[in-house]
Amino acid sequence: MTDTGPEIAQDIHDTCHANEEQIAAVVGEVFESSVQISVGEATEFELESPPDGFDGPGLLLLFQLEQLSALLFVPQASYVPDWCTESNPDIRKRLLDLASQLAPKMLPDAKPEDVAIAFVDKLSAGLRAGKVASGASLLPIEINGADSAGAMHLVWPAEDAGKVLELLGHEEISHAVQNDSSDSSSANPARDFHYDDFEDGVRYLPQYSRSLLRIKVPVVVKLAGTHEPIKRIMELGPGTMIQFEKSCEEMLDLEVGNQRIAVGEAVKVGDKFGLRVTSMVMPHERFKKVSTTP
Repeated sequence: MTDTGPEIAQDIHDTCHANEEQIAAVVGEVFESSVQISVGEATEFELESPPDGFDGPGLLLLFQLEQLSALLFVPQASYVPDWCTESNPDIRKRLLDLASQLAPKMLPDAKPEDVAIAFVDKLSAGLRAGKVASGASLLPIEINGADSAGAMHLVWPAEDAGKVLELLGHEEISHAVQNDSSDSSSANPARDFHYDDFEDGVRYLPQYSRSLLRIKVPVVVKLAGTHEPIKRIMELGPGTMIQFEKSCEEMLDLEVGNQRIAVGEAVKVGDKFGLRVTSMVMPHERFKKVSTTP
């Protein structure tokens, strides 16, 4: 995305339109309500007459790409729940997850880490901080729910992403803010991710990777194992005793997808059987001989 002309406006519109259902699912999941999304047509933004709600509170999102910054304005009256106004680590994490999931669904080439978000008292402050001028592009996105309806607006370009970050209370964004005149050869592509726990770290994953985390796999606790001749197997019947080499004092194996990943001890959980993991098992190293012949 190298310019902000009409073709970029069309690309952004097409991206949002193609992902209407996904955007609705993300908003509905985070806001805990069923909504429908309808993307309008991109128009020129008029600073003298901004859309309704810009003079009041709401959620302000910054999407920062290499050569384009965009702002998403979500007025509080447009389906923003009251808990968004609170300021604590859990709320900030939920809001950041919202922004991270919306970014690639609204902007071509956007990544989940290229975002910042906060609840602000006046959305118009984002226009001033970002130096959004008349003639910028504006894309209206209607939000319709069972009990209320409203709209959020995607506006680009924001000329000063750094000031928007200050407004949102972010010292920096994961993707470094770069000036349009900066030399791409001098930019450092490395990114340093910091997270406190697994749930916090998940937000750095691409959306397709996050979907893999919902796949269910077989989890098995293995008591012991041995090999017996087929003749012995055919002779099995009620009362047959099978002896294993494993001691009764040894730990049980935890297997996921037929791969041993941990060991633990049997415990009773209510009237059910459980396993207390005592240690994780590192995967076996595999070495392959590198041929030196052509």
